Amino acid sequence: MADVVVAPTGAGPAETGLSQAKKLLELAGSAAAALSIVASALSYFGALSAQTEALFFGLDARIYGYSTQDLITRSVAPMLGPLALAFLGVLLVIWANDALGDHRGAPSRLLSVRWQAGALAGGIVLMATGAAWQLRYGARHSYWSPPMLIVGALLTGTARGMLTLRRTAGGRGRTARAARRRPVTPMQALDPGTKLVLAFVVLFAVFGFTAKHAQATAWDRARAIASNVELQPEVTVFTEQPLALTGDGVACFEIRDSRFTRRYLGLRQLFHGNGYYVLMPAGLDAANIVTYVIPEDDTLRVQYDATRTASGSTPARVTSPPGVIC
Repeated sequence: MADVVVAPTGAGPAETGLSQAKKLLELAGSAAAALSIVASALSYFGALSAQTEALFFGLDARIYGYSTQDLITRSVAPMLGPLALAFLGVLLVIWANDALGDHRGAPSRLLSVRWQAGALAGGIVLMATGAAWQLRYGARHSYWSPPMLIVGALLTGTARGMLTLRRTAGGRGRTARAARRRPVTPMQALDPGTKLVLAFVVLFAVFGFTAKHAQATAWDRARAIASNVELQPEVTVFTEQPLALTGDGVACFEIRDSRFTRRYLGLRQLFHGNGYYVLMPAGLDAANIVTYVIPEDDTLRVQYDATRTASGSTPARVTSPPGVIC
């Protein structure tokens, strides 16, 4: 009688180790891709914020020379509000999806078929209106477009899922049998294609809302700086050659017996870095923005007058005395 050899069914140690290593590599790759996408989004929002603030002061954002890390840091504050709203929205969606789910072997009877069909049509109309609004106004769209897209996507997904639950509750297919065995929610009843489209609409709307919020936050921050220019560092500029630094509150004095020939008072610093000084007159009016971009070199010296603003009081404006030539 021949011997019967039974092949081992279990995987060997080497095969198990390779499978675990493959899973770890796939997990690391997925995490790296997700982090790369998040970093790119944060960098974009930071660049948008810097560009909006520079535009308010009539500057080119490239003059700041921000690195990717600087842009990501600038985007943290504008992201806090949208993240909080997104967190609350996700909790609300999870609760509503569970409340409208099929937990007793029959679809939810909270809404009739007519109301569910109406909600489906209303969601599609809202998404179409939000998309048209976005195409019409582009980057200047208001806050109305993202909410219309998000609400429309949620209405469409919920209504379509409830209709699917109602349609398959009495059927004989695999979906109907699965619905009887375990709870099924409207979102679970959606097909993968619908989920993908609705997820793209929601992500696009959240991205647009955050971009608009970053622009509005940067614009408000720039307006606050222009309205409270006395809070910016006060500087005195010494130059070898006369500069066209004029404005309300700016005074120019001639210097003798020194390599510096001019001294300018009444200036506030907006930015220093990347080889430039960006200055503003102390009497800056938010309705009439004036900025001076001065290259940082050996022909000038910038002195910070911290003692003039240490008390927090607004210093008196300096005016050039008559007869002084600068």
